[in-house]
Amino acid sequence: MTQLSARHDIAADADGAAVRTRIVMRNRFVLTLQHRLADDPRIYRILAIRERDDRRFIEIDAELRIE
Repeated sequence: MTQLSARHDIAADADGAAVRTRIVMRNRFVLTLQHRLADDPRIYRILAIRERDDRRFIEIDAELRIE
C-alpha cells in the first residue's frame, strides 16, 4: 500500500478526510468497482483497477474515508 494523497472532505454533514491509496496485489480473482477491500477496521472503496505488464499483479486505486 502506498498513500497517494489526502484531502478534507464532508459527507452527509460529517467532517473528515479522504485518503487515496494505491494497493498492489496478486491477480488471483476478479474485482470490480463495486467491491470493497477491508483491512481490519479500514474499508477501502475501489476507484480504479489496472493490470501490471507481467499480468501477475494488479494495481488498485482506492479511497479510505476517515471521520
